[in-house]
Amino acid sequence: MADMGKRHSAERIATGAQYIPAFDMLRAVAVAMVLYTHYLPEPYWLGGLYWGAVGVRFFFVLSGFLITGLLLDDTRLQAAPVAAWRHFLLARMARLYPCLLVFLLAFAFLDGEEARWMVPSDALYLSNLRMLLLEDWGGRNAHLWSLAVEQQFYLVWPWMIALVPRRVLPIAICLTIAAALAFRLGWSLAGLSPFGAYVLPLAYLDFLGIGALVAVALRSAVPRLVVAAGLLACWAAIWQFPPPLALYSAEPWKLASACLYGAVIALCARRFGPGPVGRLLEARPLVWVGRISYGIYMYHQIAPGILEHLSGKALTGPFTGLLCAAITLLLAAASHALVEQPIRRLIARRMPRPAAARTETAATLAPGTAAPSPDAGAALP
Repeated sequence: MADMGKRHSAERIATGAQYIPAFDMLRAVAVAMVLYTHYLPEPYWLGGLYWGAVGVRFFFVLSGFLITGLLLDDTRLQAAPVAAWRHFLLARMARLYPCLLVFLLAFAFLDGEEARWMVPSDALYLSNLRMLLLEDWGGRNAHLWSLAVEQQFYLVWPWMIALVPRRVLPIAICLTIAAALAFRLGWSLAGLSPFGAYVLPLAYLDFLGIGALVAVALRSAVPRLVVAAGLLACWAAIWQFPPPLALYSAEPWKLASACLYGAVIALCARRFGPGPVGRLLEARPLVWVGRISYGIYMYHQIAPGILEHLSGKALTGPFTGLLCAAITLLLAAASHALVEQPIRRLIARRMPRPAAARTETAATLAPGTAAPSPDAGAALP
């Protein structure tokens, strides 16, 4: 009976019955990495590393974890997959789309005709395909490729969870992770545009898949420490025993980093209480930033334009970065309070919920399981 009680406690923590503030803290750190490299010139980057990519890839792992958990907890998904899939997509749109529309309006206003022709593909979450075809990042909307990757993942992943039997789901997810490496290798060997290996969903299935694997493991009552230790062992093994040079273009170090991020998520999938670790991981300022991190990510590219519009000239330097960060925080907080939350509540009242589904709380997105915040809709910031 004691073992059963422990298992039920672990399941409550892993399945999102309890709010986990540490996930919001992780979101805050990840989105801070994005702002750090986008607002400061390269000489200021710690270790010369492009930390923005680290933050975005961490969000992919967190998204895989949270969205997979949400789908696993939706008991209607296997009984009525079409209805559950439709509800899932509507819930994601209710969470993510209002903020996107506000950004696109501001983008079109600031950049005029140069921006307006890109708005339709951005609004349809096809910006990554446009970038691939044109081999061009665009302008202030360059960051929307990651949201497109998330949304394209959302279209397919619920069917994976619905159709694959639970007992073989871990194997299917591992094959999905391997598919990412095979895709990157094949894309490189074919001599195709490097954009494809950076902006297409297939290139990130290892990050999304590692997060999904953590969600499945925790729901199978595997202890968090065991999950984290296994992922850290994989991370160390990849770095210690690199693959042959012929497989180098599969970029196995990306899988290694995904394992590291997955281990961090597994370790944080609990409440830590009043001790020093809890005070650090559940610090209110960081948790607050994490709760509005989607808006921060969405609006951070237009903050320099607003500052330039107000000052009448282009500004540079670290102090400018701090001003842009302050503007971004104000925009994200206002959007969260005045746009995202009211619209989400309005749609939630009008949209019927699957009766058998658990309460939806999490995340990537971009808005689940062991929810990062009571009002988040996607893991991607």
